[in-house]
Amino acid sequence: IVSFLFILIIIEYAPTSLIRTSAKIPDYYKVIKEDPEDFAIMDTTPDVKFLYYQTYHEKKLIGGYTSRITKNALSFLKETPLISNLYFSDSSIDPKNHDKNLLIKYNIKYVIVPKYDFKNQKILNEMGISPISEDNTTKLYKVY
Repeated sequence: IVSFLFILIIIEYAPTSLIRTSAKIPDYYKVIKEDPEDFAIMDTTPDVKFLYYQTYHEKKLIGGYTSRITKNALSFLKETPLISNLYFSDSSIDPKNHDKNLLIKYNIKYVIVPKYDFKNQKILNEMGISPISEDNTTKLYKVY
């Protein structure tokens, strides 16, 4: 029994490699960082790395909260036409209310969308907003 416990302790404390996440920032964030204007970004990707990327580009984020979201912020995201449709894929707000001017009103200059999110790509394309950059997984749209 002692030898079994000894082997178990050795296995438990044996050094192993840690799981690492890449700290590389996608190239399209350079476009955002170099834009001198004051504006907000809407990132609809499910990856929370956009909070890390914000430390690079230093622009405002729609839905970029590091702790609990406030009731007012959640209300804005859920009840504002177009914002709700882009931010929540299951939004019940009528898509006929889509207007590029709403994004401009809230100073949202860039929208980041996953390549597999055809719904949001269609919404943006129907408003005449085209991608200006993309990588293997994501497209960057410029609103104005």
